[in-house]
Order: sequence, then structure tokens, then C-alpha cells
Amino acid sequence: EKIATGYEEDPEGGPRCFKCYHLRLLETVKEAKKRNFDYFGTTLSISPYKVSDWINEIGIELEKKYRKDK
Repeated sequence: EKIATGYEEDPEGGPRCFKCYHLRLLETVKEAKKRNFDYFGTTLSISPYKVSDWINEIGIELEKKYRKDK
């Protein structure tokens, strides 16, 4: 999957970043679920160049979708 196709010229913090955050967190939550972890997290939000509100939004969305007790 080429999630950045068409977004090559976007500046840091643009729509391409949102897609990348989603992809990275999706892979993280899938691995956490596979290993039966209770939690997942990321270091993405520590960067001053990343949009932490988006990262949190995506994390909450994925937590609801992949919750263990579903």
C-alpha cells in the first residue's frame, strides 16, 4: 500500500502525516492484539514536529476498534 502517493509535496504536519500516523499505530495495535497485550503506545507524540492531537485521536479510534473485550 502506498499511502503517501499523491501527498509527496505536503509539508510536515499535513494530510500525509495523518495517514502515516494511522498506518504506524494500526500496525502497533495489531501486534499488541496478536501478543495479547493490554495496552499499546507510541513515541511519535514526543516529537515537536508531530501533531499529538491527531496521534491521540487515532489511538483512541484504534483502541475502540481493537479492544480485547469486543
